[in-house]
Amino acid sequence: MNTTTGKCVSCGIDHCQNCTKASSCDKCMDGYYVTRSGTPARTKCVACLANCLICESNVTCDKCMDTFYFNVATKKC
Repeated sequence: MNTTTGKCVSCGIDHCQNCTKASSCDKCMDGYYVTRSGTPARTKCVACLANCLICESNVTCDKCMDTFYFNVATKKC
């Protein structure tokens, strides 16, 4: 929220679901995860593996999208 105008403003990060300040995403939309890089640290939302709903990196999946299952052998949905 912009404290001067009292209106909500986008944090400017694609696929960000929740942010508390500009250029800092706290939670990404389903199918994406938060990553931090640079100085000063900036956040962005990066896509999970194909058909993955919840992940913490682009090489793992914590929950597959509906109608998909996690294949332990391939480690993909």
